[in-house]
This record gives sequence, C-alpha cells and structure tokens, in this order.
Amino acid sequence: MLDAGKLPQRHSIHADHKISNVLFHATHHTGLAIIDLDTVMHGTLLYDFGDMARSHCNTATEERDAAVASPFDADLYQATKAGFRGHLADFLEPVELENLDYSAQVVVFIQCLRFLTDYLTGDTYYRVTFPEQNLARATNQFRLFAGLAA
Repeated sequence: MLDAGKLPQRHSIHADHKISNVLFHATHHTGLAIIDLDTVMHGTLLYDFGDMARSHCNTATEERDAAVASPFDADLYQATKAGFRGHLADFLEPVELENLDYSAQVVVFIQCLRFLTDYLTGDTYYRVTFPEQNLARATNQFRLFAGLAA
C-alpha cells in the first residue's frame, strides 16, 4: 500500500516502538522520551502502531513463555488502539485508521519470520542466551499473531 501511494509516508517514524524504547521518569513513571533512535526513518505510522501493539498486548516474554497458550491480550490491544487513535485523531488519514488491525498482524508476522529465520540460520542476528531461544521467540510471536488474526 505504501509503494502504491495509498498510504501517506511520514517524514519520521520510529519503526521500533516497543515499551523498552521509552525512557520513563524514575519516580513518576511517566514517559520522557523515545530512545534507540537508530531506526528513525521515512515510512508509515502503521509500522509504529504494529510494533507498539506487538509490545503492548503480548502477555508472554519473547524468551521462555512458549507454554502460554495465547499471549494476546485483547483488552490491552483495544486500549493501545484507542490511545493511538485518540492522540493522533486529527493527524491520521482514513486509510491509516482502517488498517490499524492489519498493520499489527503484519508486524507481528514479520517478527515471527525474523526469529524463525534467525533460529534456522544459526542465531546470527539476535543474541541468544540459551539454545532454541529464537525458536521460543518465534513460537510466542506465532501465538500472538494467531490472537491478533482471530
């Protein structure tokens, strides 16, 4: 959709909008700044929403929680979507609003494939601390994807 010109391309997106990339105040626990800015680029805000949803509505870690049947929390997802829409209501175009769910599914699926590919190619991209860690990560992301796609 972006290549076809159907989505607006923004001048700067973070493209790695997970909660661990937000710097919080030590005592007030309010967000102060986005960190890890090496991923800032031109693109669609749907990438930011998708990765935010991947981070915020996942009740399992990306590590050992493969026993969690469904790490997807629908209430957290709806709250994340409502917050995103609420803060950007005057900024987002209808096509972006219509594709929030799809963007979350795409980002989670891409991350599934990235973890699985890294596992199959010998763990060369993501650092691992135990054998089959990237397989556990991929499994958790596939389960999260299934929850989002349901």
